[in-house]
Amino acid sequence: MTNRVKALVVGWQENERGALAEIIGECVNRGINIKVTVLGPGAEPTVELPWDNKLEDYRTEIGRFMEVVYLPITLKVNDDEPQIVKRLHEEPYRNVIRLVTLLSEPTHGSDPRQSTGETKTVSVQLDDLLSTEEKAALTSYYPDKRLKISEAKRIMVQFDTSKGTMLIKIMMDDPAIQKLAEFCQTSDSHN
Repeated sequence: MTNRVKALVVGWQENERGALAEIIGECVNRGINIKVTVLGPGAEPTVELPWDNKLEDYRTEIGRFMEVVYLPITLKVNDDEPQIVKRLHEEPYRNVIRLVTLLSEPTHGSDPRQSTGETKTVSVQLDDLLSTEEKAALTSYYPDKRLKISEAKRIMVQFDTSKGTMLIKIMMDDPAIQKLAEFCQTSDSHN
């Protein structure tokens, strides 16, 4: 059972051609999913993202082909080299992307075995219509490195839109992010 709370807007960013990005943080299983909703002027959904459709062969895992919709994004954490990762289409809307998942470390006094179990069960949010085998195949084929909140100081994500390239900067010392991290850890510790 996942522990979810209402998503909180943690910032807005804009590119030079008028594409806007609403950055949203959501508490999930002692961590934070950071997503972005890409919009046009006046917060209208007029900016398109170049999702790529690919027919993947999962006959060995689940016995059939399956269409996978993904968007390549460039992810850079702290001073590490940028990496191109594929983000699966996880939302009902085509203008929402999950950028990164941040995990909090266990707090003092908590059972370390329990927090390890929680970390292992955090998985990519996929369409509810997919079977368990399909979700497992997609999650293993498109692995997602989960970052520890304490280790990530700044995160930069870049992706293309119909209105130019969008560069998202997430500074972990931003008061909105800090407040969200505290809130997520506090709300999880009471449940």
